[in-house]
Amino acid sequence: MKSRGSSSSPAWTKPSGNPVEAIVVSHYLNLMLGNVGKPGGVLAPAGTAPAPGNRAIAEALSKARVVFIDGANPVYTMPRSVGVADALARAELVVSFGTFADDSSAWADIIMPDHHELESGMALLPAVSPRQGVAVSTPFVEPLYDTRAVETTLAGLAAKIGAEYRPVTPKDIVEPLLAGGTTYDDVAREGGLWLDPPTSTPARPNAITLDLAPARFEGDPAQYPYHFQPYQSLQFHDGSGAHLPWLQELPDPTSSSIWGLPAEIDPGTAEKLGVANGDMVRVESPHGSLEASAYVHPGAVPGVVSMAIGDGHAHFMRYASGRGASPLSILAPVWEPATGALVSGATRVRLARAGGRRGLIQFSTQDRQERGFAER
Repeated sequence: MKSRGSSSSPAWTKPSGNPVEAIVVSHYLNLMLGNVGKPGGVLAPAGTAPAPGNRAIAEALSKARVVFIDGANPVYTMPRSVGVADALARAELVVSFGTFADDSSAWADIIMPDHHELESGMALLPAVSPRQGVAVSTPFVEPLYDTRAVETTLAGLAAKIGAEYRPVTPKDIVEPLLAGGTTYDDVAREGGLWLDPPTSTPARPNAITLDLAPARFEGDPAQYPYHFQPYQSLQFHDGSGAHLPWLQELPDPTSSSIWGLPAEIDPGTAEKLGVANGDMVRVESPHGSLEASAYVHPGAVPGVVSMAIGDGHAHFMRYASGRGASPLSILAPVWEPATGALVSGATRVRLARAGGRRGLIQFSTQDRQERGFAER
């Protein structure tokens, strides 16, 4: 989730092993300062029910006999140490829905091509919003190929085995919010429904006890002296857009790299290891290693190796398969206690130079942060 304007966290931070607690503390601080819901402040979460965490999904996969995969790529987004690929190999039947073959569908027994988003109807509820609302889209074009919506396939399967199944449609989501004679057709024509904001002001907390615990980091600091921080890239988000060549050609805002994502290190660490821009480095955790081009970032936090997510797909169409390395693959299986989400910043690593310049293509080799007229 992103907040607007002010922030209660420092500008320079190291990876955290308890991210939800940090978010809770920041929201309480903003609440006490009166920053919630105000211009220049922050927007609180909408309070919708959270999706199952990575830990619950990993545990379910380890025991599953039949697996349906829809809108997810767990083989890529989970660390190798979790063993998702092994779980899919053990399952008796794996069915993958989607519009493109990816790392997880490569393990499927049956691939069922789904409609593209422009061929489907959707209702989207914002996670963060100053007022309750829903964005609605209707099919924009007819299906180009012989694809089928996931809910249509599931309804057919349910009918075959005599099971009860009723797919949820955008209309089912919108209708409970309607009032004053507004119809679903009106909402679809306008592109969504946005209700009046609540009139109540968030209460200021008084005596609140926060059960905070020190952050947990996997790896012996003596052997793995650096913190490792994967982050969602602007181009590929969680890696799901890496198969698109026009996104591969979009320069990374940090390193200006195209057709690849480097490991980012601070100048002090680079000097210590004898690493220059474009040199190959080996990043090793207690759960695996990867090799990537190095980018010496003048604004990087000392002692932290950062890397954008997106590369390292084994199977993801022509332009992403076999390109670069995935920082998610070497993460430790550390789960956030409250949500079961994978903690991406809880892994320690060691770093070593692995060779000369190879693979780093930069749109501009001159770093904006090093120019005399640049804002710092």
